[in-house]
Amino acid sequence: MKKRNLKFSVMAFALVAFSALTGLQSCKKDDTSLVIAAYMTTGNASGDQMKPVVTTTGSGTLSGTYTLATHQWEYLISWTTLSDIATTVQFRGPAVPGADGVLISDLVVTSGGLSGSSSGTVTLTDAQATALIEGKVFYLISNPTHPAGEIRGQVQVTSR
Repeated sequence: MKKRNLKFSVMAFALVAFSALTGLQSCKKDDTSLVIAAYMTTGNASGDQMKPVVTTTGSGTLSGTYTLATHQWEYLISWTTLSDIATTVQFRGPAVPGADGVLISDLVVTSGGLSGSSSGTVTLTDAQATALIEGKVFYLISNPTHPAGEIRGQVQVTSR
């Protein structure tokens, strides 16, 4: 009986050792089979997307990358020819085009003015990430003349 248990233990150890070595071998440093899920984000903003519509020559663009594993969204928003100096830039959602959404994040105006930009990184919750991937997030740029927003842009998401 002891011989049988010893034989079983040796075989079990060999199987575990073989599995471990095989697993380590398949996870080489240069292995490109692991892909980090990332999404490209874009969006054009205008007064036409505001509800009610805002008559303005102002416009905006967004570009960015959302990384699923870290929940980090790196973004760059630029705008031109607003009617007043931008004071607030926000991500809001969940909302389809034309609908209102709750505040996701207030963003820092990195270069203010009638034309300017906002850039940085936002960490999203699971629910916010789902809304983003489903295309239910928008950005809004406000100023003293249009405190509820002068331009709005729905965020478009594509796999990278």
